[in-house]
Amino acid sequence: SQFHLGRNLGNIRVEIGSWEGMPVDAARNSLVIDAREAKARWIWFVDSDVFVPPGALMYMMQWRLPILSGLVYGKQNNGAALWRLNTDNKTYTPVKQFPRPGLIEVDALPMGCCLIDMRVFDVMPYPWFKWEILDPLKEAGTGRLSEDFYFCREAAKANFRLFCYTGIECGHEHTQVKAPDGTVIREAG
Repeated sequence: SQFHLGRNLGNIRVEIGSWEGMPVDAARNSLVIDAREAKARWIWFVDSDVFVPPGALMYMMQWRLPILSGLVYGKQNNGAALWRLNTDNKTYTPVKQFPRPGLIEVDALPMGCCLIDMRVFDVMPYPWFKWEILDPLKEAGTGRLSEDFYFCREAAKANFRLFCYTGIECGHEHTQVKAPDGTVIREAG
């Protein structure tokens, strides 16, 4: 099913859309197509199980970067979901140290809180998101990718740089969430 809600945010028109009941890669591709049809300038992906601090979108838009993620923590409280590509050009290593708050360039980042300039999709080939992994544990190191890693790999091929602003801390349902000023706004549950 599809859901849309339009609203003005200052001088910015915001359309909220949701696709349910389809694979995540198909949903993300459909949302990009919807955003194109609406002549959107930006698309902001926020996953349904991710908690984003208030003001995150407006803060992220100030950077004016083609691809910018908030700092999204993994579902199992296993640290931030940021990665660097290994020398084999297939596998990734988690980034354990980064400035806080600060801007960091990475090779892969999550789509759970990610702002993307729509012009990125004019350069990249379709599909922009593709889920290649059938079993993440069995396929570790095979070079097959989840939809967010696939997007990041294709974006890099199109010469886009990937950034994360670590001052916007986003958690999954069972992780802590902090505002850009460091205030805890949701405890781990």
